[in-house]
Amino acid sequence: YEENHKIIGLITYVIKSDEIEIISLDSIQEGKGIGTTLIEKVEKFINLPYEEKKKMGIAGRKKVEKVADFIPEQEVIGEKEGDLLVVSWGGTFGQTLMAVKAMQAQGHKVSLAHFKYISPLPKNTPEIFKNFKKIVVCELNNGQFVNYLRMTYPQYTYEQYNKYQDAFAPDNIIIIRPKVNE
Repeated sequence: YEENHKIIGLITYVIKSDEIEIISLDSIQEGKGIGTTLIEKVEKFINLPYEEKKKMGIAGRKKVEKVADFIPEQEVIGEKEGDLLVVSWGGTFGQTLMAVKAMQAQGHKVSLAHFKYISPLPKNTPEIFKNFKKIVVCELNNGQFVNYLRMTYPQYTYEQYNKYQDAFAPDNIIIIRPKVNE
């Protein structure tokens, strides 16, 4: 939800048959009716004809893509090319950094790309990916980010390492090491 070209509210949802499942509802200003307005806009959108929804979807996607012009380029920790790129995001940074540093100390050509921006991805993402023989994505979930990467940049092959409970620990992250030699 925008006001004076500033985002002040966000709703994420899933449409299942005739039902709307709200995943998240956030606003910067409380008590201003922003959440209610967002819910009403979603309900109105659901009732639009298909062609109108399609136009809005394309326009919305273009807006999101334009954001990439304003976010910083993705950084790589380590060499800009090598055998293995470890990709992480969110709460995995400390653990993946520790594992990458340990493997670098052993002489492996491993680097880390920890993403802070996901939708859209930084514009230089494909340039980073093409410089590595293998890409492994480490996540604390079922692989939502790796699946998003597969859809967004299908020309690359991604291996995944998912952890479902707790955080990555040094003993858990050791599974990345064999990926260098495979």
